[in-house]
Amino acid sequence: MTNVHYPPVTLRVEPHAIPAVRVAFEDSVNELSYELTQLRKNGYIVEPWLQDPMSRMVQRAYNSRVMDAGDGPYFALVRYLDELRRVRDHLAAAEAEYSRTEGTNSELWGRL
Repeated sequence: MTNVHYPPVTLRVEPHAIPAVRVAFEDSVNELSYELTQLRKNGYIVEPWLQDPMSRMVQRAYNSRVMDAGDGPYFALVRYLDELRRVRDHLAAAEAEYSRTEGTNSELWGRL
């Protein structure tokens, strides 16, 4: 399977909306993190359901392709979670910088 690379996308957020957007990303990170933890615990087919060769083959194929493969669905969701965390952290940094800048601007205007 070849990796497809897409150009970066820029998320533009008005400064006053940053806190709400950051909270939305934080909520998404928390929810997806919880679901991935549950999936990691419960997402495997533990044993072949009919105890026959065919269900054993499906069990192994599913577990290896869906749950364990580095390019499979489970790890795609893990990488998505990592990206959500990066966006959340970037928004938190932007929010802090905006607050510092606005505080400095308010102090400057107060002196005029």
